[in-house]
Amino acid sequence: MLVAAGVVAAIVAPTAAGAAPAAAAPAVIATIPVSTVPLGVATDPVTNTVYVTNVAANTVSVISGRTDTVTATIPVGDQPFGVRTDPRTNTAYVSNSGDNTVSVISG
Repeated sequence: MLVAAGVVAAIVAPTAAGAAPAAAAPAVIATIPVSTVPLGVATDPVTNTVYVTNVAANTVSVISGRTDTVTATIPVGDQPFGVRTDPRTNTAYVSNSGDNTVSVISG
């Protein structure tokens, strides 16, 4: 994932079915608009969900990895910075550096 200027871009290297990864350069396959100052990115491989912290907006953008679209924008604490997921519990944990809290997102 590449995060810059309010946009998340998914980058993959093309491969043939059943073949070793190709030597071709990675290519952007989607550009997804999110909110202001996206910084942290975490994925849940079980649900194919991507979580992006938006520092200046105090939100987390939730992205469907299947459709490459934002499915929700969730208000969290002040200046959300890092985000990690627990695929076993389908939970994301967001550290909010501006108010010294952690927001817990289910789903």
